[in-house]
Amino acid sequence: MNTMVPMIILLSFTFGGFYLAVDTSAGEKEQNSLEPLLSLSVPRVILVLGKWVSVLTFVFMSGALAAAMVYVFVTVFPSEEVRSIMS
Repeated sequence: MNTMVPMIILLSFTFGGFYLAVDTSAGEKEQNSLEPLLSLSVPRVILVLGKWVSVLTFVFMSGALAAAMVYVFVTVFPSEEVRSIMS
């Protein structure tokens, strides 16, 4: 039971950015917006870093939300069994 909370937060990190990461890569090709995007005068490194930062933003937001919800769950249901999950 002690390993559930870190696993939930880890899965939240993973799935929080997964769909955005897939959409920023495969979605560009699927929507035929990759060629116009690459034809801009923006360096490709900056373009990739921008996509990477946006994915990381969603990853950390989903992880923080999961951690906050675990904290709220522990404070709303203050039983010994729930507290033992956190330790």
